[in-house]
Amino acid sequence: QQPLSYKPNTLIGALDVQTVLLKEKIPEEKTKRPLPRVPEKSVRLVVNYLKTQKAVVRVSPEVPLHSIIPTICEKCEVSQEHIVLLRDGITGEELELTKSLEELGIKELYAWDKKRVPPSKTQSEPSLNYREPSRKASVSNDAIEKEKTRILG
Repeated sequence: QQPLSYKPNTLIGALDVQTVLLKEKIPEEKTKRPLPRVPEKSVRLVVNYLKTQKAVVRVSPEVPLHSIIPTICEKCEVSQEHIVLLRDGITGEELELTKSLEELGIKELYAWDKKRVPPSKTQSEPSLNYREPSRKASVSNDAIEKEKTRILG
């Protein structure tokens, strides 16, 4: 290769040549970056389960509840066949699975496992018949009376 006797920005008239061939500059095609992806709208859904447990799941508010159930079941470790979604734990109002969170206007729900039987009142309340065994029951009444008279005089 021979070194060029001119610079690329030299005027054409200043060149000492007989013919000049001008070629159009072809711009290199740059790979265009794809448009930035618009993030999917999502909300944090608080799922209450087992009365005292809470789980937070990020889901789309426009998706119907029946399509969110697998995510909820995975997070709460509940079978899909046994789950019921309730608006709140007090009234027990079941949610329509065809509606979305946005339509229902909720960001918190209760997941109830139908397989688990709610505890009956007898199990949850303390028994009134139960008496703690007293240590004094083993000591005879005579010993108690002797102790009382000795202390009192």
